[in-house]
Amino acid sequence: MTALHRHDISDQLWNKIEPLCVGRKDQPGRTAKDNRLFINAVLFVIHEGGSWRSLPPEYGKWNTVFQRDFGAQKKGIWQKMMEILWKHSE
Repeated sequence: MTALHRHDISDQLWNKIEPLCVGRKDQPGRTAKDNRLFINAVLFVIHEGGSWRSLPPEYGKWNTVFQRDFGAQKKGIWQKMMEILWKHSE
């Protein structure tokens, strides 16, 4: 995947957290269009000061990304990802 912005997730980090993403093809239910793009969209908002409405259109509709982020927070997915990344950084 070609990085859209300087803060997009690296291949190394993506390989560590991809198994935690919901909506994978190997899971029941709705399949996400592009989990990595979603992660990069959230990182963009974090790096640019937290304004969802400033999300560039190449990341998708800002409200869709916002709603998915909110769902991931409620399910504890971000916490799990941070724990995995923390363990691999030691």
